[in-house]
Amino acid sequence: MVRVAVAGDLHVGSTVALSPKRWVMGDENIHVASPKQMVILELWNRKWGRVFEDSMDVISVINGDLVEGGRRGQVETWAPRMKDQMDAVVELLLPIATRSKQTIITRGTPFHVQDGGNVEDVIAKELGAKGMKAHKRVRLTIEEVTIEFVHKGPKFGSRAWTWSNNVRNQVLSNATRDIMLGKKPVDLYVYSHYHRVADSGPVVIDLPGGIQYTTRGIICPSWKLIDEWTNHTDAPLADIGLLVLDIDGKNLTIRKDYESFDPTEGMVYDVGPDPRGA
Repeated sequence: MVRVAVAGDLHVGSTVALSPKRWVMGDENIHVASPKQMVILELWNRKWGRVFEDSMDVISVINGDLVEGGRRGQVETWAPRMKDQMDAVVELLLPIATRSKQTIITRGTPFHVQDGGNVEDVIAKELGAKGMKAHKRVRLTIEEVTIEFVHKGPKFGSRAWTWSNNVRNQVLSNATRDIMLGKKPVDLYVYSHYHRVADSGPVVIDLPGGIQYTTRGIICPSWKLIDEWTNHTDAPLADIGLLVLDIDGKNLTIRKDYESFDPTEGMVYDVGPDPRGA
């Protein structure tokens, strides 16, 4: 049995995303995690702890947008220098990569990670990830299950009752394309980027001659709460957590291990006193 754990959209460097508890930057300024960041860090440690609690091989997939980056006018960052953000990511991921049989990193969006996988290539090399680089798209076959990982896929539907429709349509299109090329569709498409969980459910394709394929698509949770931009989108909720896939032969078990946070409510986890002593 093999376990694949997927974490996407870390956005390290954002004031409302995953962060080390304390970080000394290159200019000697010190960042101390806010109470909200402490909640995210506690969830990070706890959920990855669950990944490794069983004695099975683990493949860790970090599915893009590892850093927040920084553009002119972007004020919601605690580390203006990209190198500080990159080094903080390595500190957070190194214990995971060390315990994993293999680590895979995909490319995020240029707005956050610069063009050409520049930032994530460096992080991948630091962590000894697959290929020593970040990949645009990865198709991984484990035992009898094939999974495709890519950072940006379909957006969720615009209404609560159509939430998974776009994912289902994209999965059906991808599978149909593979069939037309004479290929077997993959068993699962894994996406990130939109910070909200959406699941197509099983998508069954029946062909003449009794041939049948079943595939599925899932948008992963993220590690970032609602910021100024996402507060104005049509889905102002944050799903924080991991996608965990257990593979045994041709059997695939999917666990979506995440928590949802509403920006209009207080954080629901008690992580102790404010680390700044306030």
